[in-house]
Amino acid sequence: MCTRLQPLHQQLVIFLATLLKIFVQLHQLGHVLPAPVAMRAIPNGNAREPDILFLATEHLDRLTETELNGPADLVIEVILTESMARDRGDKFYEYQEGACANIGCSTLEMQSRIHSSMSTSDKDPIDSTVLLIHHSANRGRHYPPSSLQGLKACLDARARVVEVDVIPLVGGDFALFHDERLEHGTDGEGDVISRTALEVSRLHHVWQGTVSDMGVGLLSQAITLMQGDTHLQELQLDLKAYGPLTDEVLENLLRLIEPVKHQVRVTCVADWAVRRLRALDPDVQIGFDPLLYFDVQTTEREAYADPPFRVGAYGYRDDHPLAARAWGTVVDYLAARADALHAQVPANTMWYIDASVLAATLDAGFDWIGYLHGQGAQVAAWTLDAQQPADVVLARRLVAMAVDRITTNDAPAMSLVLDSLAEF
Repeated sequence: MCTRLQPLHQQLVIFLATLLKIFVQLHQLGHVLPAPVAMRAIPNGNAREPDILFLATEHLDRLTETELNGPADLVIEVILTESMARDRGDKFYEYQEGACANIGCSTLEMQSRIHSSMSTSDKDPIDSTVLLIHHSANRGRHYPPSSLQGLKACLDARARVVEVDVIPLVGGDFALFHDERLEHGTDGEGDVISRTALEVSRLHHVWQGTVSDMGVGLLSQAITLMQGDTHLQELQLDLKAYGPLTDEVLENLLRLIEPVKHQVRVTCVADWAVRRLRALDPDVQIGFDPLLYFDVQTTEREAYADPPFRVGAYGYRDDHPLAARAWGTVVDYLAARADALHAQVPANTMWYIDASVLAATLDAGFDWIGYLHGQGAQVAAWTLDAQQPADVVLARRLVAMAVDRITTNDAPAMSLVLDSLAEF
């Protein structure tokens, strides 16, 4: 008989499986197998499908192409009221009998009263689904970063959130480009901010070592391309601060995005520009990356080209007076820095934080994601890719910590390794 799946049951299973996978992979203990995987805990017994199985490395020989022939090292059942008799009866006794060879089994009951109390909440705390951002309009690195061709491919694939870099140009338009200098990715030369839209539109991307036939795009072209697209939830414009972000520059940006403003979010490392954007247009969606104020990437050098310029007393790159000397615990310091940074940007600002920074602060005992959620802000982690095993482990860890978004260069691949915990 097929049991009807219940949303809360599935959310609990996904949540527990994610936590267990992170721990098991970090310590290289074996494999976590969510349902449906058939297990015969006792010889010639019934084939059961527990919600979650853990199989230690030394017992992987029990796993065949069709089933687990023998007991798992750990069995987790999320018990529904309607299946209480079966799960607490025959299945439980079979698991116990299989556990006679020092196999641990555990169950987690889910009573109807839990469901009723949680259904009244505005936000289900078990929902750990993350939204994936297509970094630089990449969906597998088939086109140059932040190119019109990449953006069109993302829109054709019905991507929900796409990020591109934008740089102000002379005359009011913006180049879809990341680097400060044109020779870093095009057949042109010089500072991007010193060029006009016409000059930039005549340039071509250098792609995979050769000059391509793909022209460098403009923000005005991107806005035209996305108009009428009902599947795109958000185009993230990462505004580069390679020159003064004056009111004229910001007003030009707001003018260009006005026709699709409800589908655009402007993000920047310059908190002063983020504050000014909100002052110029209270309805514009904004985001902030604290990269210029706090970082964990340190080297042996005495000075850095970009801020933060110094390594503080707690071992992080941080120029703030709070980092000048050790005055309390690391957690106290990180909490104080989070407070100070939060005060630098307006309310309802989305935060874009380097995934390695989130990991380092978690390791130190401070949950920056939880702190920002407590302030009513959402958090996006950048940039993690499914092709990097360490990135996958970190992505799963951040999903378990309820990060809202993850920036990636291949959203479909990242979604696969996150086991249906991601949308893109």
